[in-house]
Amino acid sequence: MNALSHSANAALSSASEAFEAIDAVHAAAGRALVVSAKVLAAVEAGATAAIQPGGSMRDDDDPAADFEAQKQWSPYTAIYNITGQPSISVPLNWTDEGLPIGVQFAGRRDREDVLIELAAQLEEASPWHHRRPTIW
Repeated sequence: MNALSHSANAALSSASEAFEAIDAVHAAAGRALVVSAKVLAAVEAGATAAIQPGGSMRDDDDPAADFEAQKQWSPYTAIYNITGQPSISVPLNWTDEGLPIGVQFAGRRDREDVLIELAAQLEEASPWHHRRPTIW
């Protein structure tokens, strides 16, 4: 993904650079789909830090910094947006402040049913539908 990271951080000054960046994204997505087809579902952290106030990561003056902040907070989400694979984030635990800590399941293309079943089993084992963050 070095070419992808480089392309994402570089200013695209021509149409050919834009097409090269798109090709790099498609190639990375294709490799991810090949690897992920070997597993039924993956489990990963929904976020790597506590919930942030709305807009706190946004930086319209520096899109690269904005994207970097998003990657630091939720590094496992973007790849599924790029590949089109289904993913679902559900509460697994709670902070001392009453905020949810999520887990993310990601699955094979066109297998949303597996993720919904996993999420249902998790909720059955540790019900959360009655819980609301104190800030609500």
